[in-house]
Amino acid sequence: MGIKVTITGLGHLGHGLATLDGKTIHIPYTAPGDEADITLKRGKRGTEIKLKQVLIPGPDRQTPPCPYFGTCGGCALQHLTPGAYIAFKKEQLATTLAQRGLHVPVADVVTTQPASRQRVRLALRQTGGALVMGFQAFRSHHIIDIAGCAVAHPDLTALFTPLRKALRPILPHGATVDLQLTLTETGVDALLDGDWQLDLTAREALADIAHGLNLARLVVRNNTFTDPVAVRHAPVVTIGGRPVALPVGAFLQASQPSTHALQALVAAGLSGISGRIADLFSGLGTFSLPLAAEGRVVHAVESIADALDAQKAAAHGLPLSTEERDLFEMPLMPDELSTYGAVVLDPPRAGAQAQVQQLAASTVERIVYVSCNPASFARDGRILVDGGYTLSSVTPVDQFLWSAHTELVAAFTR
Repeated sequence: MGIKVTITGLGHLGHGLATLDGKTIHIPYTAPGDEADITLKRGKRGTEIKLKQVLIPGPDRQTPPCPYFGTCGGCALQHLTPGAYIAFKKEQLATTLAQRGLHVPVADVVTTQPASRQRVRLALRQTGGALVMGFQAFRSHHIIDIAGCAVAHPDLTALFTPLRKALRPILPHGATVDLQLTLTETGVDALLDGDWQLDLTAREALADIAHGLNLARLVVRNNTFTDPVAVRHAPVVTIGGRPVALPVGAFLQASQPSTHALQALVAAGLSGISGRIADLFSGLGTFSLPLAAEGRVVHAVESIADALDAQKAAAHGLPLSTEERDLFEMPLMPDELSTYGAVVLDPPRAGAQAQVQQLAASTVERIVYVSCNPASFARDGRILVDGGYTLSSVTPVDQFLWSAHTELVAAFTR
């Protein structure tokens, strides 16, 4: 028999909150108002709390749209009604900012739709004559075998079953490989990542798979080599109206609609600013290429050489210069930054503390910060505010649908 609790709210990961023996506990897959039956299991890593069943659903609970919800660890919040889900995203961002003393009205969440994600990363494991392919279970390395995904673009999910069937005779027994699928304008780009040594037979079989499934490109990569097994069509994405050749494993935003939303918010954040713009952690040119296409003079800085080369090739004829530089080890200094009217930065999840410390000491008039991690953004935002900047706007973009993660675009003015 389990323990009955009432869910009173949501924690920062979207887990339901309840009180048990005077302590707050976190229960995944529950919603405010739920009457839930839970179990406690004590182990080496502490007490594990599991939802046994929802006895009485609360007003914020809906039927999850995905049949894998609750087993697949990819989407943790499908059980929330749209209103409760969006309110959670906005409130959690405001709370995270307030914890660093950043008090600014958070704009309405820019939403994205299901079946729009343009890249997915699946785990594959060959075991007992069967190939399991899917996402890892919640807090586990166990792979949940899936045939579809509610957030991924249909052109990607259509490949799940045929790829599972085609790769089963090829993948070595016991091997675990990651499969990244990226939707491009010339077809799906497939990257197999793992400790896998290819022989001639395997290469020929993979080339046949690429042809049979009409993949744009199929690449196998491990720690020692990158093998473009089949390149039928060079993968291309359009950024700022320019075709960009996609390097192997290159980073793209989660979906096209969210990318366009971020680009529009960055452009709005730069409104009224003249002079050159520095785009730091520029990647393939998600922001620098559209800005340069509008006639803005942009200097793009990025540490990943192939991404920078792809951006440079796409920018031919535009007022855009590039620089290969590790901004964690060698941030732009205040005297360099003073030559720009504005700075755009879109760092990885860890944020950009070293670069932000230099920005705080600069005279740059406007900073537009794009972040996929509100916690590291709040830390960096605090540094900028302490350095004399005003945080004037924050807009959340829900490109990580049904997860606790939130993208944001913020503007700072000196």
